[in-house]
Amino acid sequence: MRFLGSIFVLTIASAFLAGCSGTENDVANYLTDKTKYQFYSCLQIAQNVESTTKRVRELERLMATSSKGTGGQIINATTYRPEYLTQRGNLNALLRTAREKHCDLPASHSDLSRQSKP
Repeated sequence: MRFLGSIFVLTIASAFLAGCSGTENDVANYLTDKTKYQFYSCLQIAQNVESTTKRVRELERLMATSSKGTGGQIINATTYRPEYLTQRGNLNALLRTAREKHCDLPASHSDLSRQSKP
């Protein structure tokens, strides 16, 4: 029984470490359907880029604040990080769709998907 417990712990640990091997954008893109926004108009894409960008920046601020406190990294990993990566994936998909449709977006959004803050 103890042997099975050890195997279980090793399996969980290896899965956790394997998740750390990709870049942040790779993980974010994995969490989002790349075709999610293909039927959006340029106006809808621009509106979603704006709201998603605000949420990404808010999550970055929350993660920076919580990491200063005791247990902040655990709070980030369990509370903020999953949504942050999902929102980054959504933003990447929105920007990719905007490029494919030749939508004009504000210049401030063009490089946001490549940034990796936290």
